[in-house]
Amino acid sequence: MAISVRVAEPSDAPAIDRVLGACYPVLFRGAYDEEALEAFLPHLIYSQPELLESGKFFVAESDACILACGGWSLHRPGSREVIAGLGHLRHFAVHPDCIGKGIGRSIFEACEKQSKEFGVAEFECCSSLVAEGFYARLGLQTIETKEVTLREGAPTILCKIMKTRDTSP
Repeated sequence: MAISVRVAEPSDAPAIDRVLGACYPVLFRGAYDEEALEAFLPHLIYSQPELLESGKFFVAESDACILACGGWSLHRPGSREVIAGLGHLRHFAVHPDCIGKGIGRSIFEACEKQSKEFGVAEFECCSSLVAEGFYARLGLQTIETKEVTLREGAPTILCKIMKTRDTSP
């Protein structure tokens, strides 16, 4: 299967939503309880217009079919905080039928290449419990476990704050 990676466009939103909707509910079962899934899945299974319009969000496709997505930003998610040299990995997902084929890694490599043009020397991300292994294989290390609340009254979920090592000379 030939895979190509390109910058996502706002018009890709429906196809990205299909990948997110196929990926997260399947992979998160068993890692989080039903109450937590009910609270936070609606926040995850839709593309984020800000990311799609940023030019820093990518899709991987084969035969014009989007199989995966992911990107990065200079600002920390949920804030406008920017730290020189630090990028933030955002909203990675691979369709469950395509996991383990290097597609997520190819999107990460596109993020890494593009981010160097912005002076990014290392990445940080807030990983689900399920994705911790994926990010570890990309060279990120867990630096802390954090409880996240997506809306008032909803249960907290655990995530892993992960970071690459600065590889600049």
